[in-house]
Amino acid sequence: MRCSNGTLLNINCKSKDGHFDIIGIYGTNNDDTDFFNVKLSSIISHRPTIMAGDFNVKLKPRRDSNLDHICSNPRATKALISLISSFDFHDSADICQNYKHTFFSVDNFSRL
Repeated sequence: MRCSNGTLLNINCKSKDGHFDIIGIYGTNNDDTDFFNVKLSSIISHRPTIMAGDFNVKLKPRRDSNLDHICSNPRATKALISLISSFDFHDSADICQNYKHTFFSVDNFSRL
């Protein structure tokens, strides 16, 4: 599914143990709640699902970036947190307790 701002790719998989989905995400660069509330939520099934990608939001600014005072896209962040909660998804960083930053630039770093 190609969105005007942001991209979603939904792959339906079948294994000997059943069906599951993998959703690839490139989130919008603006504070667009529709991307999560409408576009993403419309493709999520109730099968086991893995979502990965660049969401362009900080779920936990103090954890996810050295710029913890900046919460870019606060409405979109709130929409994603609500979606995660409503489908009982889990953040793999919390489960694995791996909070290392994976993106570095001259002045900034963040966990992608």
